[in-house]
Amino acid sequence: VHTNSVVPGHYAKGFQVYTLGMHRAKDNLDVAMRENSVISMEKGYQQTYQGFDPKSSESYIMFEMMQNVHQDKSIRLAQAVQGKLAKLPSSGRGVRRAGFLVKRETAMPSILIEVGFISNKKEAEFLLSSDGQNRLAQAIADGFASYYEAYNKSSSL
Repeated sequence: VHTNSVVPGHYAKGFQVYTLGMHRAKDNLDVAMRENSVISMEKGYQQTYQGFDPKSSESYIMFEMMQNVHQDKSIRLAQAVQGKLAKLPSSGRGVRRAGFLVKRETAMPSILIEVGFISNKKEAEFLLSSDGQNRLAQAIADGFASYYEAYNKSSSL
């Protein structure tokens, strides 16, 4: 959860929710390959990791599929949070994809929430107030709960 800002003399308002952009997916895969290469040093890694070969390209097809699954889930999570934030007085700037550093190297659905522009006087007052913080926190929690409920309904687990 972050606050946004623009340079003096510019005007912007609204919250945004980001997921990882497609141009960073390869970075995530490269990190996974590098980190997983050390498992071959473990004694009996073939049994421990059920035949996973960190040097095999077939093994990494699984990682690509997992990233696609996480991207889809991240988008659904972002939309759920966006929907709850939209009930607040600030305007929404939509769900977007970007390659922000804080979004890289994740192995689960994840989002970045820009709750408003601290450089916007009206939004800054809302963000700094106890009421604003409570309402933002509640909207984000409600968004997570909404996503969780929808995920459990669609999951076979």
